[in-house]
Amino acid sequence: MEGHGPDPTNRVPPTEPEGPLQAHGPPGYARCVAFDEALAERVQDVLGDAPDVVAKRMFGGVAFMVAGNMACGVMGDDLMVRVGKDDQAACLALPHTRPMEMSGRVMGGFVVVDAGGLDDDDALTTWVERGAGYAASLPAK
Repeated sequence: MEGHGPDPTNRVPPTEPEGPLQAHGPPGYARCVAFDEALAERVQDVLGDAPDVVAKRMFGGVAFMVAGNMACGVMGDDLMVRVGKDDQAACLALPHTRPMEMSGRVMGGFVVVDAGGLDDDDALTTWVERGAGYAASLPAK
């Protein structure tokens, strides 16, 4: 059935048109979070086109799934990375990081790397590979 299931190219989904998002809220509900599409493309380039890597629009940004588990994502100009609860404190001690919060609640096992820590391709690769490695260690969904 056309239009259903993951995009076979596994690339970042296109940006939705400007204006109200009728499918995601009532009339007048405008997208309030945009994401850095260039950063999302850089993340996609690190992850490659493996069949178990899928980009999904969520949280006003784009999340990258590895074997059905969230590995990382782009929200605004920042990168959220799933590092696991055991490594979260050590990752938060690194420069340009902060806890990931959703609706005022800290999300265990995730960190946010701000744009200042992502300018260097090697740094971005390290973070993306850290998230992908953790996601790959979980049972596939």
